[in-house]
Amino acid sequence: MKHIPEATRKTTWVKLTATAGLRLLTQEQQDGLLDAVRRRFHASPFEFEDEWVKISEGVDEAVDAWLSANYIMESVVHDDPGSTVGTLDLGGGSMQIACRPTGNSSIPERSEYRVGVAGNNYDMYAISHLSYGLMQVLVSSPSFFPSPLPDRLFPFLTSCFCTSHPLS
Repeated sequence: MKHIPEATRKTTWVKLTATAGLRLLTQEQQDGLLDAVRRRFHASPFEFEDEWVKISEGVDEAVDAWLSANYIMESVVHDDPGSTVGTLDLGGGSMQIACRPTGNSSIPERSEYRVGVAGNNYDMYAISHLSYGLMQVLVSSPSFFPSPLPDRLFPFLTSCFCTSHPLS
């Protein structure tokens, strides 16, 4: 909060979109966590609406990663699919793949996605594989990895676990 001036906090939006880690939980667990986040955001000085806390669909994660990478590379606005890069996003609970097909490539119906960017619509291949993230693989296939895990891996496996970042 120290980075957001007090005078602008009431007009600063706070949103949260959870990813595969929450999709792996039961509906009751999902609802409990999301409700707790909503209560915390309502108690904060920021602008907030309940629908701004949600769980992302896996294919949306794939497209968001693709948009981010291609925006940074300034290639997302070109008509040529060959000017963009594909993305593979290995998360903790899932893995996403997205690209724009080139040439006569066909997109399987279940993974076809249309995205609008800068007034143009692009057909894409986008798919998400729930339970194929790094943490899920570690949990589901422990015999595949050395036991115990080497200490040098520990910081990477726990980098997303924040201990204290208060909102108010």
